[in-house]
Amino acid sequence: MVENIERGRAIRVLLVDDDPETLDILEEILEKEGYEVYTASDGKLAMELFTEAIDLVVTDVLMPHQDGLELVLALRECSPATPVLAISGGGLLYEPHSCLKMAEKLGVSGVLQKDTLFRDIIGKIREILGT
Repeated sequence: MVENIERGRAIRVLLVDDDPETLDILEEILEKEGYEVYTASDGKLAMELFTEAIDLVVTDVLMPHQDGLELVLALRECSPATPVLAISGGGLLYEPHSCLKMAEKLGVSGVLQKDTLFRDIIGKIREILGT
């Protein structure tokens, strides 16, 4: 278990992505590392699940209903200290780095392109959380 020392429990991560396969793989990777994982398929559902007990939000940038950028803005309003890791594969209209640059301008804690996501996510989370 990866522990939140201040709270004496597993670190809680909220994963947000509209691709069910990506969510499943990320959930498996993080649970194997000892994180407590919650999942949502878009920003709107993520905000319904979000509580102050979440230690990190990992969100795709491009999603239907409420995208990751809207989610970051909503999180900054209700919980400005919660770290956010933005991920993106781009999409049909955008390059991944363009989407991630927009997320950086909104003050996310880190970014990852989806082409390296599964390999690099644990290291990036450790870097963001200082664990």
